[in-house]
Amino acid sequence: MTSTETGLKRSNKAVRTPISVQLFFISLRQPSRFAKLIRPFARGIQVFVVWFFKRLRETSSRDPSNIPMTRQRKTTAQEISDLNDQNADPFDRASAIIFITRDKLSSTNLTSDQLIDDPSEVVRGEALRRLFFIWKREDLLDRACAMALEDESGYARLEAIDALGMHFKGGIEDPKKKRKVLRTLIACLRNEPERAEQVGAYTAILSILDGNDRFSPGKWNKETDVDWQRLREFE
Repeated sequence: MTSTETGLKRSNKAVRTPISVQLFFISLRQPSRFAKLIRPFARGIQVFVVWFFKRLRETSSRDPSNIPMTRQRKTTAQEISDLNDQNADPFDRASAIIFITRDKLSSTNLTSDQLIDDPSEVVRGEALRRLFFIWKREDLLDRACAMALEDESGYARLEAIDALGMHFKGGIEDPKKKRKVLRTLIACLRNEPERAEQVGAYTAILSILDGNDRFSPGKWNKETDVDWQRLREFE
């Protein structure tokens, strides 16, 4: 073992995911539970959430690896170790995926077959987003489409939907691939029962067709807010 590795081993300690990050994940996948948790602190939270998402929109350009989290150190060996440990906290593992991406470590640190099929919806959704969108793994296109359509978790389906829209933002040159991706997203738009997934699917479609990933409706009615006539050619 080199002196550098020895120093890293001594200095690394298990770092629990901050409660703010855990709440962020809960807000995405369990909105009703999140609402109950923050109800006693509604006014203060409201001010913070407005600032947070304004800052997120300004800095991220929908690149999740740029989420404004305050942390100066590099990804630790403990986080890399926890990543493939299904007994570790899923929020810690998902956070590790984010930081591994941010620190531009090799994608070999992510074993896609294990993580994309992980029992945790947070982990498999996060892994698919990073591998497919950030690292441009187009060999995972079929997996991304399958997760968007078939995953049992709405959280994971939305992660896959977003990954498709961000990866192919601005258009798809190959006609067959374009039809495959858009048919997947249109099916999600038609079949998803919840607003978040429906809006996510239409946003992804607009990202591909128009390069516009800023679709943000106030009230939402997919029957009237979607240009179905335009989408008919891709079904």
